[in-house]
Amino acid sequence: MIKTILRRGRDGVLLATIIAGLASPAWAAMLITSEEAALAPVKVVDGSSRAVARGPVIEQVSPAPGAVVTSPFHLVVRFHPRNDVPVALDTATLVYGRAPLKDITERVDDYMTAAGIDVPSVEAPPGEHWLRVRVRDEHLNWTTSWIKITVVQQAADAGRN
Repeated sequence: MIKTILRRGRDGVLLATIIAGLASPAWAAMLITSEEAALAPVKVVDGSSRAVARGPVIEQVSPAPGAVVTSPFHLVVRFHPRNDVPVALDTATLVYGRAPLKDITERVDDYMTAAGIDVPSVEAPPGEHWLRVRVRDEHLNWTTSWIKITVVQQAADAGRN
């Protein structure tokens, strides 16, 4: 079948390339490098603050809070407007919690909308990783939230009998 497709010219080559791509392993965006993970962690106060927040709600969806994952994994962080005030997307940042703090917003920019961050497949080395998510709404109300992602190494014999 692929030989027939290849004989049909440029469109056939494109289709064959797409078919070959479907058979290859999924691509994953690099969220955190092993060099960044080796830096000293910053002290993060776990949980929410007691301050009154008027900015958008930041919700960690995937991995679920407290979950342990292997890399690559699906990263989803939702932004929920508060009081019907739209989120100002251009203000959203994602910072890795190591000293010095590392702005990694650029790595997820293509997957960010006013609804949040949704990256189907990201990679991070094993360990406990804290990410600071910060966004404001169009009334200049800021919200900052820390999310924790715990990554474990895949078992070498996973899937073997």
